Amino acid sequence: MIEQSTFDIFREIDSLEKYILSHQSNISQNNKRVESIHKQRAHAETELLKVSSQLAKDIKELNALETNLNRSENRITLLEERLKIVSDNKQLTLTEDELDQIRSEKFILENIILDLIDKTETQTAEVATINTFLSGSKNSLNEIEKEVAAGNIIEQKNIKNYEERIKSLIETIPTLALNIYKPLKENFKHESVLTREKNGKCEKCHFELNKNAQELLHRRAQLVKCNYCQRIFVP
Repeated sequence: MIEQSTFDIFREIDSLEKYILSHQSNISQNNKRVESIHKQRAHAETELLKVSSQLAKDIKELNALETNLNRSENRITLLEERLKIVSDNKQLTLTEDELDQIRSEKFILENIILDLIDKTETQTAEVATINTFLSGSKNSLNEIEKEVAAGNIIEQKNIKNYEERIKSLIETIPTLALNIYKPLKENFKHESVLTREKNGKCEKCHFELNKNAQELLHRRAQLVKCNYCQRIFVP
């Protein structure tokens, strides 16, 4: 016959283990907040490197195109001056043809330059936006890391207190029940060896209890273990 105090001890241990899981979950959520910002910053830094690199290339290309445009404009000015003094018809035709061609090339070049200017302006704005985010998120990250560190210290302190209480409770478990509990604890290691009956099933593995087991559990007549996961039921 199991002493009734055993069930009270197991019930408290089970509750404390649930509190520990809750605090561990809080720590995990706190750490995820920090990890999320680190990931966002890493992505932003990668994007900044990508955009900045492309911006540098486009600016270099833009400078080269503007140099070509200046050459075209100078050539057009030269040819227009030549037209004023050319008297030979053949030479006049050749000059006019060249002038038309360069004007056409200049028009195309100007459109390319305008498109590239729009592109570099967009990239410059994007770089500024990313830098603003990185600067702001760095300050936020420092504050959140301090907040999370302080919060986790409290959570760990609570966990330690609960673990010490569980340790002291285990020392009070009567020998008969302890001989059942300890081997299970060694097998489950960091998992709980206790479970509860919920709607006729094991709360942990959802294996269904037979009627006899349910009756023994409700009467607290003896320790009842789940036939599947082998955990001890807490009434």
